[in-house]
Amino acid sequence: MSKLTNGLFEGINTKIKLIQRISFGYRNFGNLRSRIILCTNLFAANPKKEIKQLYAA
Repeated sequence: MSKLTNGLFEGINTKIKLIQRISFGYRNFGNLRSRIILCTNLFAANPKKEIKQLYAA
């Protein structure tokens, strides 16, 4: 027996199918793809960057 599951991917697929149903009528695939990436957090919008603040001495 294995403790690995595909629950994460099933959840992502469910979100994608829901977005496709809601967004019926998008003019192009790029808009649909952008919406899927935004809603499922597949890619980080901005990678965490360390911001160094400069202080006047």
